[in-house]
Amino acid sequence: LISGHFPAHEDTLQHLAALRLQYLYGDVSRVNWSLDSIYPTGRLRNRILQFTKVGGAAGSGQTLERRRTSFLDGTLRRGLKTGTMKKQRSMQEEQMLEMWIKEETSSTRANIMEKWSRLHGLDQHQAMLKYMNIIKEWPGYGSTLFDVECKEGGFPHDLWLSVSAENVSVYKRGEAKPLETFPYEHIVFFGAPHASTYKITVDGRDMFFETPQ
Repeated sequence: LISGHFPAHEDTLQHLAALRLQYLYGDVSRVNWSLDSIYPTGRLRNRILQFTKVGGAAGSGQTLERRRTSFLDGTLRRGLKTGTMKKQRSMQEEQMLEMWIKEETSSTRANIMEKWSRLHGLDQHQAMLKYMNIIKEWPGYGSTLFDVECKEGGFPHDLWLSVSAENVSVYKRGEAKPLETFPYEHIVFFGAPHASTYKITVDGRDMFFETPQ
């Protein structure tokens, strides 16, 4: 989950983080805890970077759009106007982006704290059961996910290759439902013909994926 290999809505990720805190520390208290240990902070950063790159809210959620409107259209763009040189504008853009990431991180911590406070009285075993019940709702639960890039095979570029006991599935990275699933009995060949390249042949169809893993 913390590596970003569990596809879920933001509210669900925060709820899981709160259940994890309840499991670790019991009822809400002033203990020191790290967001990195219970929540996919890399996903938060990537979502913001991707959002600013495409310049819109497609697939990013209304909350992020509202924050983008207030922050980018205000603070960030005002800051950019003060720069006269390209390098200066680039530095200011990076600084403003880091400010926005810190703002989102702080907001996420506050939301998790609020959800944690609602779990008052939940014992450790109950917290674990509730956590795992949410995790197991995802059809990909129990599989190993690899970050891959499609080189040939008719898929989008950035993918997850999911290997489970029953099949191999291909997911668009971050999506909950697989693009395609291949039962092992349909896989004619699999292996690494070249370093960092993985090949799967299914009923005469060749698929090539690149991965450092």
